[in-house]
Amino acid sequence: YAPADSAAQKTPVTVTGFRNHDMRMLVRKSAISTVFVAMPMESVTMPVDQLLRIFLWLGPAIMLSAIVVGLALAKKSFSKINNVIKAAQRITADRLHDRIPEQDTQDEIGRIISTFNEMISRLDVSFQQMKQFSADVSHELRTPLSVMRTQLENALLSTASIFELKTIAANCLDETLRMSAIIDNLLLLSRAEAGHEVLDRKPIDLDKLVRTIHE
Repeated sequence: YAPADSAAQKTPVTVTGFRNHDMRMLVRKSAISTVFVAMPMESVTMPVDQLLRIFLWLGPAIMLSAIVVGLALAKKSFSKINNVIKAAQRITADRLHDRIPEQDTQDEIGRIISTFNEMISRLDVSFQQMKQFSADVSHELRTPLSVMRTQLENALLSTASIFELKTIAANCLDETLRMSAIIDNLLLLSRAEAGHEVLDRKPIDLDKLVRTIHE
């Protein structure tokens, strides 16, 4: 075999049917010699064919393994979500002290649980403040109402003079003004705790306050 031009001498060519094999051959020709370098095509195609067969076997196995692992992870994630939903459904206004069990891992579900627990804690504080406010209102209004009731009962059961009736009426009016002031103060306190009112803090004369309360 003798290439006709110099370009063919430098470019590998494929020879078919050489001793029942396909060969890849390169010819180097000089003035005094011609060198033929050849190698069977099987040495190149066989590793590729083996690699292709390996992928044909491993491809479905890898896909099946990925599907199984994905389903297992999805089931585990949905199981955590279902546990969170069930725990959240058990928490009502009367059970705000309950919390959703925290997860060991701080993944997305763990952060959602922490956020829910923080929200429940804030709701618990708000409900406690509402209950405390109702108790404070009941306690503060009980005394003037009791005084007014006593005064009015005495006015109905006794043979009081006009002057005494006026005195009783004046006392009831004082208690009414006292209740109005108590309600205004409680509403101011409620708005301040909710952040809707800015309190004007300033020093007070405790001696004067104590004398007023005593009187």
